[in-house]
Parts: sequence; C-alpha cells; structure tokens
Amino acid sequence: MKKLNTIILLLLPMPLLAQVCNDAIPRNAFDARYEVDLGDPAIVRDTATGLQWQRCNLAFVLDDNDGDPDYNTHSCNSPEENTDGDEEFIDEVFLWSGAVEAAANEGGGWRLPNIKELTSLLEVACHSPAINTAVFPGTAELRYWSNTPSMVGDDSRVWTIDFSDGQSTLTAKGTRLPVRLVRD
Repeated sequence: MKKLNTIILLLLPMPLLAQVCNDAIPRNAFDARYEVDLGDPAIVRDTATGLQWQRCNLAFVLDDNDGDPDYNTHSCNSPEENTDGDEEFIDEVFLWSGAVEAAANEGGGWRLPNIKELTSLLEVACHSPAINTAVFPGTAELRYWSNTPSMVGDDSRVWTIDFSDGQSTLTAKGTRLPVRLVRD
C-alpha cells in the first residue's frame, strides 16, 4: 500500500502537491513565531503559546540538511520499515490507542495535544497543508489525533484537525492517523 501511495503521488501534477496561501490574509503562524531548539533542531518552541512541538510527525526523523537551525533546509524522513511486529503502527499512522501509547513511550514529557493546542498550529492563510511548512516540514494533508474526547459518555471518537484545510472533525478511534507530539 505504501508503494502504491508513493506511485500515485508521483503521478499527480506538481501544482496539486504545492501549498496554497492567500497573501490577502495575514499570516498567524509566521516563521518568527517559532524558535528552533539549537540543541535539537527537531524541536521547536511556539513563542505565542510557550509549547514545544516535534517538528516532524511521530515516527519520522528530521533531516537537518545543512546543519543550520534555519527552516528552509529541513525535511522529515520516513523511518525504516517497521520490523518489530507492533500492530498499532503501520506506515507511520496510528490507531488512537497506539498514538497515546507511542506518546507515553516517547518520554520526556511528550504527549498528544488537546484540540486547542493542535488548532494553534493552523496557518489560516494557507491550505494543502494549513500549517507553516518551513517550521513543520512533511506535514501530511490528513487529520491528526488530539487527546480531546468527543463528549462525556462517548468514548468511541476523538477530535482531530485536518491539516489539508484546517477543519476539526470527530474521528473514530479505530482510524489510523498521523501524530504530532507536544510538551509544556
């Protein structure tokens, strides 16, 4: 399936793969809002919220292509093929329970963000994806898990943010989605 998705992406016309921004709308997730951790450029601090974020999706690795802490030369690389037999992890997307477990296993205070925290990453002037792609390279145009339940008494769904268009959606926990971790 992973190879098929890659082939399909390669066959798409290039304009469909590019982020689209409206210059008439002021940027809210501009580069200067974020500070790269000079000790670990895979981490960025949001100066507006004080939160630290992993720049790449969980299970991806930041490639600091030139050693500088600037944003323009970084990319996120897919990890090696999963060989440990972990059924919660397939192609770098997680069931909600697997996302919670993977966040806990990450240590260092990393966790799933709540829906308000995840929404704070949205770049309202852009879509496809609706995020600052220089700061958060490799963000998929998919829904991302939060830790915010749908409502009291309904434990089957969780709020998610779709980074293709910035919409929040209730999503069944049995869905496989990417994860971006946060810490205070």
